[in-house]
Amino acid sequence: MLQPRPRPTLAQVRAQLEDAVEDGAKRVIALSGPLYVLLANAAIGFIGLAMFTTVIPKLVAAKGGAWACAGHALLFSLILAHVLTNYWRCLRTGPGHPTRLDSGSSEAVGALYGVKVCHRCHCVKPKHCHHCSVCNQCVLRMDHHCPWLNSCIR
Repeated sequence: MLQPRPRPTLAQVRAQLEDAVEDGAKRVIALSGPLYVLLANAAIGFIGLAMFTTVIPKLVAAKGGAWACAGHALLFSLILAHVLTNYWRCLRTGPGHPTRLDSGSSEAVGALYGVKVCHRCHCVKPKHCHHCSVCNQCVLRMDHHCPWLNSCIR
């Protein structure tokens, strides 16, 4: 005969609920990063589209000079290319991570040399190094996690 399972206490239920909410929030934040990058690219593209379909044709109609409008279009194209290039360079540049150790030797190295070791990712933590809960890794000189770049900022 099977024994009935004991009912969980209110504190246990509350702890399970808090863990579930925290895990759900971490998943939402992790999944929203690429959406913010896509949104930023769409906004930059929309500005470019609006400039070439609305502003420049109105300049051609108002001024009548094709050279002046071509100059505006060229200048805006260069600025747009510069913004996109810098944004994508920021996306591709990592924030910098400390060296990882295997979990068995990290505590030994920390005790031997008197350095801090991250208990989550088992890496040596230099000064100003923090563990990012979104990236789930330590970042050198971490300032914050930026959703628009989907990466940590130094």
